[in-house]
Amino acid sequence: GNELLISFLLIFLGIIFQIIRNPFPLIEPFLYAEDAGWTVMILNYGLGFALENGRPEYPIHLPIYLNYIAISLNTFLHGDNVKFLPLFSAFMAYGFYAFNALLTFKVVYLATKQKIPAFLSFISFLAIPLAENNTTIGLNLQWGHLVMYTATLYLLIRSYKGFNLFDGFSYS
Repeated sequence: GNELLISFLLIFLGIIFQIIRNPFPLIEPFLYAEDAGWTVMILNYGLGFALENGRPEYPIHLPIYLNYIAISLNTFLHGDNVKFLPLFSAFMAYGFYAFNALLTFKVVYLATKQKIPAFLSFISFLAIPLAENNTTIGLNLQWGHLVMYTATLYLLIRSYKGFNLFDGFSYS
């Protein structure tokens, strides 16, 4: 119902916020560092190979799955033409960061039962500077560094009795 609509609206707003803050991936699209390597693994050897060999020192399944979704969307809409693949990767990153901002919103809302602090946490998450040169979450399209944060937020949300992330909750 209403909760799901608000969640999608917040994700949409998060994506728009990231695009406004950093439109560069849409203006000059290219694949970054490991994303390109994982993409090549998926395209040449398949998803299973990429999951098994993406990073030998630690698992990086979520970023590989998100790359696979970007590849699948690109293939569905453009066939074998990979010209638009960086755009799909950018939107997957924007969406993943917006999803993490939504999870941050939900954790703060569940803890405080107040919309304003929850919304401020949502916006603050999207504006976090990560480096000396003012690199932001939206500027770095390598989303793997957020996986532990995502898992922590999910565990915090799940710790509220009777709450399931995908059921939504009332914002009243």
